[in-house]
Amino acid sequence: MERAHHAEAALARLMRHVDPQVAASFTEAQRAAIVTMLGPRTKARHAVEVRRALSCGGRRFYLVFLMGAERRSLARRRSEGLLARPLNVLVYLGIAVPLIGVALGYLAATGI
Repeated sequence: MERAHHAEAALARLMRHVDPQVAASFTEAQRAAIVTMLGPRTKARHAVEVRRALSCGGRRFYLVFLMGAERRSLARRRSEGLLARPLNVLVYLGIAVPLIGVALGYLAATGI
């Protein structure tokens, strides 16, 4: 029952962005198909989850740092080319270390 309520709420939010005449033209089967397509939208849980909005030069940026257990299968990771090859590890570190430094500096400066 709870899942159906969330699906209907998601459909209602979506329909607010659709022309009213078009929204009224959907059949129940079409509405059900849209709800199925939207699927469950549960928030993933991560061991580390930092989400911050940053201001820089009058513009705002959104920083997200997530870390958690890998749940994808080995076959899926192979197909996506995500296995830890030495070059991949160097690239990841080359990106992650400066970003972590910036994030920690920002958190220290803002006192969060």
